[in-house]
Amino acid sequence: MEVHRERLQFFYAINKGEWRTLGEALPADHLSDDYIEKNGLVFTGAFVGICCQDLDDRNAFADFDFFTYIEE
Repeated sequence: MEVHRERLQFFYAINKGEWRTLGEALPADHLSDDYIEKNGLVFTGAFVGICCQDLDDRNAFADFDFFTYIEE
């Protein structure tokens, strides 16, 4: 995911280095706790990180080769 001020864009790659956009750019303010609170919902805001969950209870896992966070 890349965030550029008020817009965010998701990406994916099947082959190393072949990043492709996933969907359209979205409004990044929807990930803030301020946006959620003023709309009557409960959310602590966005955090930086990666996660994989085995929701089918198959003892599956995911390997991540890298994670980069650059604040500009």
